[in-house]
Amino acid sequence: MRKNYDLPAYLFGNNEYLVSHWAEPYPVLGAWGSARETIPLVPKYHYIFHFSNGYGASVIKGPGTYGYEEDLWELGVLSEQDGEWHLCYDTEITDDVEGYLTVDDVKKLLDEIKGLEAKS
Repeated sequence: MRKNYDLPAYLFGNNEYLVSHWAEPYPVLGAWGSARETIPLVPKYHYIFHFSNGYGASVIKGPGTYGYEEDLWELGVLSEQDGEWHLCYDTEITDDVEGYLTVDDVKKLLDEIKGLEAKS
């Protein structure tokens, strides 16, 4: 079960389009993945945005994401299809996820996604 560890909803500005955010402990294996080693828990942060144009964003930072080691964020564009939200790889913004993003980079991309022409 996901818990909200007081992750600030305002991190990316005043976001009326933020539908969920959470942080959860994430196990990281030791150098050899030995079960005998202590497995520390590190936070994995995730924000989900949905915009009225049918697009949204998944913004994440955690082990395995592009930029995690540098304390940076990864963003994937989402699109709504038949009431469900999925990663979208065919916008003018990007055809993949964007990594190594500062908070300001994320804010800029969120504005761009919000400004996309509505899906028909």
